[in-house]
This record gives sequence, C-alpha cells and structure tokens, in this order.
Amino acid sequence: SKERLVEGIPLPKPTGEGNITSSLNEDATYTWGVYPLIYVLKDTEGNYDTCRSKLYVQYGFCEYPPQLDCSNQTQSCLPPCNSSLSFPQDSMVCGKLGTYDWKNPFVKHIFPSCGQRTDALVNVTANFQNVSDSGCDSSSKTDLESDIIQLAKNVDNRWPGLCLEQRDNCSNMNIVIECQNDGKTANVVVTVNNVKAKLKHATFGNVETTEQILKFMLKMLALDKKVNVDTKKYCKMGSELVEDTCIACTPGMFYDTSTKACHLCSLGSYQDENQQTSCKSCPSGNTTMAKGSQLLKHCSVPSCPVGKSYNRTTEKCMECQKGFYQDKVGQTYCEPCPLGQDTPDVGAISKSNCNKEVCPSGSEKIRGKCELCPLGYYRRWYIDDICLPCPTGTTTKAVGSKKLTDCTIRK
Repeated sequence: SKERLVEGIPLPKPTGEGNITSSLNEDATYTWGVYPLIYVLKDTEGNYDTCRSKLYVQYGFCEYPPQLDCSNQTQSCLPPCNSSLSFPQDSMVCGKLGTYDWKNPFVKHIFPSCGQRTDALVNVTANFQNVSDSGCDSSSKTDLESDIIQLAKNVDNRWPGLCLEQRDNCSNMNIVIECQNDGKTANVVVTVNNVKAKLKHATFGNVETTEQILKFMLKMLALDKKVNVDTKKYCKMGSELVEDTCIACTPGMFYDTSTKACHLCSLGSYQDENQQTSCKSCPSGNTTMAKGSQLLKHCSVPSCPVGKSYNRTTEKCMECQKGFYQDKVGQTYCEPCPLGQDTPDVGAISKSNCNKEVCPSGSEKIRGKCELCPLGYYRRWYIDDICLPCPTGTTTKAVGSKKLTDCTIRK
C-alpha cells in the first residue's frame, strides 16, 4: 500500500468443524510490516488445532526497469548480460514487503550494469607422505622436489595454466618437505598459487578443477595414493566471487575490501568507473535520488535538512507530514512513527517527536482527554484527526462509531 495505514484487509478464512478464532482482525488498522497470523480451531469436545501464517503489508511495489528479466516466480530480476558479462550480485530480489532492502525500505535503487566475467583464481595446498627405501635426507628431499616440479611441467603441457613459469621451475609452486623420525618417511606440502579454478585440456578440450588435477598428479608420489587437498578461491581486487566466477564491480557500485563483494553506492555518492574500492561524494549541498548512482549528473538533488525530504513531484524539500520524521540530512523520504504514535506537527526532526498518543477508533482528543464521537460521527484510529460527520441524511446507532459503514441509520 502507498498509504502508511490500511484497514479492512480481507483475511483468508480456513474451514473446519468448530469455532475458529484469529489473532488478527479484519477491521483493525495496520501499517507497513509483517504480522503473525494464527487461527485456532476448537470443537465442542475441547480439542483444538492451530494454523499459522503471516500477513505482509507491503511498502509498495518494486520498480523494475523494462530491460530486466523478471519472468521467474521468485520476484528476482537479472539484466540481459551477454556470454562474457554477468551481474555483480546474483539478483536484485524484491522481498515480500515490496522492497529490495527491508532495513531501508524507502530508499530507491538503480540497477547496476553487467560486469566483466572471468574465471576465479585459487590457491591449492596438497598434503601427502612419501616413503623412500634409501632414506630421507637433504639429497632425497632435493630429488623429490625436482620430481614434483618435473611432474608439474608435464601435467602443464596437457592442462595449461597449472605451472605459470616453466622456465623458472614453476615459480607459482611452493614445496616444503620434512623428514620424519623413522628416517624414511617425508611429509610433503605442495602449494600452487594464482591459478584458475578450472583448467582446460589442451587436446580434448574437457574442463577439470585444478584441485582434482593436482590431486591426481601427486597420487603418483604419495604413500597409499592418499593426498589431502585444500582450495581457497579468490578474485582480484574489484571483482566479486560468485561460485567459480569473478564478476567485476560496475559503475554505481564499489568493491568492499572487508566483505570482498560489490555494493551499491549510498545516497549522496556515485561511481562512474569499474572495479573501484569507494564511491565519489556528490558536491556539497547536493545528493542523489537513489542508491547505485553512476554519474555526476545524478547529484542533482538538493540535500534537504532534517525534518524535510526531497519531493520528486515538486522538486523541492518538503516538511515531513504528521506521523513522520527525518533525523538525517539529504534524504528523499521521511520515516514513519511507530504504530499508535503521532507527531504534534509537521517537520518532525527525531523519532522522539513521535510522542503524541493517538486516541482509539471512535473517539477524539478534547481538552487532553479521549472522548467518544457523538451520535452521527465516526473516527478511524490514526487515519482521521477528528471525528467526522456521517454523510447527509444518515447517522449512527450509537456514540463511539469507528468507521463510515456505521452510518447506516436514515434520519
């Protein structure tokens, strides 16, 4: 609902033999959010059963640009990227509350463009034991290291990319060999760094993971062919890891070095370049209309002071309506007060201004006290400021009427 408060929501009614009660009331007033919905069925013998669900009062409907593919059933959208590009995030998902970000439901979003897609890189560490009948000493350790390097070079001819510098004896490979107390067994740790997560066979073209290729290679030297392998995937700075693929952060986004993921630029900032680690701030006194802004010209919105928000229709800073507040500068929306609270006036600058208690339905505040609406008047909780008169020619059955449909008596 675009309105902050809604009433008369038709609730689904389960069927069953017995008396059914509900935790929610169709005539009640609700604001944006999620409400637990519980039905209890009780028969004449005292047996009962429950049915649980949830009622979502949506903030609105997510806005999808026409070029996005939103045909699936999960309300997630993907831009039409070609084979070499992909979306920095898996998708932009519209939640059940009708917003992309339930923590900041009123903030608009600009969808990022498709980012360059490359294979993920990995560091692979393999552990195994090797036994030599001639014993384990410095000479045998040197020979074993040479055998591993030569084996890696041979495998690299079939699976290019495992050994990055063959002339430098595979400079991306680190080998540590330690002799054990029995004098014959050696513990071997082989680490291969900065290689693609998957390699393609030079002749047959089939693809296999680097982890499996290295494991198969070292089984030739391992005791009982047992090799333990640990793989750590990563991307170069500025790209986000999505399964086995690195996707570059695009304009409107920045690369977070702590989360190693792409995030939309916040309000008041933009980014017009790829793979950047921060966003550019708008000129002083200006902000943006949405998260994910990609151009300096998007900083065309005046930064409104607290108690106000930018109105796209009037293109001006407007005071927050009663029942709303804004305690931050440069915002395009006002925050609603908690249900049951109101502000004394427009332009509230803090949640603490939501200190005016609202009289229940069917009453209004007179001289500081809640008094029932007189005959022929009604008032809806939180929607109407005062008791309203019934339409001409009608009245109510009694004082304290709560809604327009109570005006059923003809004069």
